[in-house]
Amino acid sequence: MKTRGKKILVYVSMIALFFVATVAYAQPDSYCAPEGRSNMGRGMRQNFMKELDLTDEQQQQMQELRKETKERMKELREAMKENRNALHNELQKTDINTREIKKITSEIKDLQGQKIDYMVDNVIQMKEILAPEQFEKLSEMREKRKGRRGQQGSQRSHRQKSQWGRF
Repeated sequence: MKTRGKKILVYVSMIALFFVATVAYAQPDSYCAPEGRSNMGRGMRQNFMKELDLTDEQQQQMQELRKETKERMKELREAMKENRNALHNELQKTDINTREIKKITSEIKDLQGQKIDYMVDNVIQMKEILAPEQFEKLSEMREKRKGRRGQQGSQRSHRQKSQWGRF
């Protein structure tokens, strides 16, 4: 009887521990976005907007600019990825077609130029939306954030190097 009671107690304790651990590690629904991603980026944007003391009109303009930028940059990243894969495939072939390789590298250079142009245009548009003091404060906030991420930069640069290491 004593051993049977101990076994039941152990099993019940294990089940209770399992449920407690599950509940302890569960995230509240407000933490996760509908697609399962964290809402932390949204919170940072809201903090930026509060600290910059943006008007409703400025907030609307900044949100539209961000949405437009996000879509355009996604398109550019996808095109870059396709071209890098095409370049990789061409370089893996036994019979190298230098004309095709030059065409692909030219497209990659063009896309990189488009990306830089778009980023500069984006900054110009932000300067038009924000007052000079707000833009200055935004720049300071970005620098602080960049400084915090600087410690992670070595890990990021390693990933970027390994991406190009396949050539």
